[in-house]
Amino acid sequence: MKIIITEEQLHNLIPPSVKRRMTERDFDILDDVIHNNKRYYVAQDFNRYLEGNLRDSLNEFIREYKLEEINQDLDNVDWDNEEYIIFKIFWQLIPFLKKKYHDLLYDYHMEYHGRSGNINESSINRTKQMILDSFDEIDYIKTIKKFNLTPKALDKIFPQGISELRDIDDKCSIIEDLIKSFFRSGYLKGKSLFEYNGKSYEFLFGNDVHTGALMVDIFDLDYKDTITVYATPFYEGYCGLPISVDVYIQDEVLGGTEPEEYIDYYIDLNEKNFKTFSDITNWFNNDYPKIILKKINPLWDKFRNGEF
Repeated sequence: MKIIITEEQLHNLIPPSVKRRMTERDFDILDDVIHNNKRYYVAQDFNRYLEGNLRDSLNEFIREYKLEEINQDLDNVDWDNEEYIIFKIFWQLIPFLKKKYHDLLYDYHMEYHGRSGNINESSINRTKQMILDSFDEIDYIKTIKKFNLTPKALDKIFPQGISELRDIDDKCSIIEDLIKSFFRSGYLKGKSLFEYNGKSYEFLFGNDVHTGALMVDIFDLDYKDTITVYATPFYEGYCGLPISVDVYIQDEVLGGTEPEEYIDYYIDLNEKNFKTFSDITNWFNNDYPKIILKKINPLWDKFRNGEF
């Protein structure tokens, strides 16, 4: 099962205190436990199933494989204290497990209810209606977080794609909201390596706290330098990608830097290319960096040549 976020992002969800106590074999054992336990709680709604399966599987792993590492010569009080510490440390794995196993358990949950006859056209429509109502009431970002909705899960709930959403006449605004939702939920890469025209780059994404614009630090791994751009797809609901670069100069009198020039580009985006929810993540993780690099690389060369 291919996960939405990168292995690096998954790894970063594991706290250092856990990494020091987990071997590769430990992760393999925990993986086996989760797979063996996936039949439990499956009759419940998905969120309870996900929570119950991961909680019990992790507790089983701790009891069977990690508590044995406690010094058996400790007295009862010290042993109990050590047991509490071990559980507290390994319970920190839950966010990591939710990201890693969400799609696997979601697929199993859907298959089970399909076989049991519990998911029919009526129940699917009720789920769809509930999510649409939630989109209207508490917005896309909170709904996607509340129901743990990955792009792949949304594709299953809305088989006709984004066109099934309400107010689809304002599709570019909807895509903007979905991009923000997927980004904040971790389904879009917050950091990634990218190859373009034979060169290697690293993209690090963040949000401007004042404007909400998407800010991208781009590292050229060959030249060992960096450029920062603002590039928010479908910004303010427009069907395009504005790309802005601020050029700063050193103030020799007052010290510090002052903006010298604002360089802006605008790329038209065709909303018809975004039919499914997964189309959004695929575009962001693959095409979006190419568009930015194609525009800014000539400008970057001017910086390096001292033309600013």
